[in-house]
Amino acid sequence: MLCAVAIAIIAGLSRFLPSTREVRSAPAKRTLIAAIAMALPMLVVFSVLVGWFGGAIVAATNERIGLSIQAFFANLGENVDVADVMNGLIKSLVFAVVIGAVSCHQGLTTIGGPRGIGRSVTKAVVNSIVLILILDYFLTRLLLNFNT
Repeated sequence: MLCAVAIAIIAGLSRFLPSTREVRSAPAKRTLIAAIAMALPMLVVFSVLVGWFGGAIVAATNERIGLSIQAFFANLGENVDVADVMNGLIKSLVFAVVIGAVSCHQGLTTIGGPRGIGRSVTKAVVNSIVLILILDYFLTRLLLNFNT
């Protein structure tokens, strides 16, 4: 989704501005990458909180589980390390930069109107997924070495 938004913004702006140099400039690329780099970690924090609160509600309302909300969060505090949450945030920041960089590159090289934008979005998504899979392996190894 972030790839599609980034490419649409860049490809759309480059078509409407009198000078495409303004969109293709380094400050414009950095601004978009910074915006994505801030948005993805915030989305991760939001998702983690929704998951925790959703789990607490299910645990409290499901009679088979029979766990109060206070007990759920006490167990959560015992079983979840802050380092694990931080590792997820660090990974999301790195992945956001990758998505932003790939999307900027694909968006700035887009030609061919709406079909070209569609092809660029597909390329950006595929390239981002492959790079994220590769980086996830190395980041996991790196972050696990720091936590032990």
